[in-house]
Amino acid sequence: MSTLFAAAGYYSPYVKYWELPAFSQKPNPTPIPGAIGVDAALSPDGQYLAVANENTSVPIRCWNTSDGSSITLANAPSGNPGKGVDFSDDGQYLIAVCGGTGTDRLRIWNVGTWTEVSYSLPDAFYLTCCRFSEGSNYAVLGMDYQDNYIVLETSGWAEVTGFPAVAGRAKAVDINETADIVAVQFVASPYFSVIDLTSKSVLWSSTDISNLGEDRGKTVSISRDGVWVAVGYSGGDNIRVYEARTGADVVGGPGTGAPVTGVRFNDDVSELAMARGNNDLTFYNTSNWSSSTQPHGGLWPYGLDYDGPSGPAPTHKSSPIMLGTPF
Repeated sequence: MSTLFAAAGYYSPYVKYWELPAFSQKPNPTPIPGAIGVDAALSPDGQYLAVANENTSVPIRCWNTSDGSSITLANAPSGNPGKGVDFSDDGQYLIAVCGGTGTDRLRIWNVGTWTEVSYSLPDAFYLTCCRFSEGSNYAVLGMDYQDNYIVLETSGWAEVTGFPAVAGRAKAVDINETADIVAVQFVASPYFSVIDLTSKSVLWSSTDISNLGEDRGKTVSISRDGVWVAVGYSGGDNIRVYEARTGADVVGGPGTGAPVTGVRFNDDVSELAMARGNNDLTFYNTSNWSSSTQPHGGLWPYGLDYDGPSGPAPTHKSSPIMLGTPF
């Protein structure tokens, strides 16, 4: 069961985290003036908190949650805005991506020693977001170039090729535990696609512009078992949960006029967190889709994360279709 929840956002201190289930706020890490946090990641054991922010001098930062001390990352990037961070489910790696091209766009570190991991990736990719598979065997990177996403095997940190190209700059990505599906959200049509990594084919796509989501937001999350995918919208229903492989609606709610800025399932898929601009955080119980809210103090969150133990994915069947049931 998760014990910490983190959110990166627009306003100082640009990242906050809380103790669950009481939702008591932990001491804030030292802020960087003018930074805009766009993604947050907690290590599975909750010991470390990492954030990607748009301050180009220090785009990626990491802290020890026990005492708030800053972690020194080997060969830390600089010069381009941070775009995404994630810890591997086994707690071995931290991955980070930055805007721009060249050697500063991707970093992978060994957690604990914080030494850099070598990887193989062509130079032309402009990276926009990143996520590890829950089983830690793969990492998926979103990009503003050609196929718009790339999959790396963590055993040798080399690209897995042969996946279908999907048009539109990727703004958010996720990958399930067994690494058999990837969800990608774009800033242009088709706006959202789910790709089968075994058959290397597109399972389904949406051309509904409301699927766009807020531009900085990390607004797509696959449940760890690959049954559901949650998508944050810029309009319409604001958030919907789909059957990951078919695109059938599971549940959706009426729009409020405020675009969704972040979504994330927790580790055991018992909860789905959602951020909507400068409103409270909303948490959905996935057994019945009831909701509760918690104030975030005006953070305007973009990237959300839970800590959580590694281990096998939970097993559950998809809920009955509840199309149109309001959150």
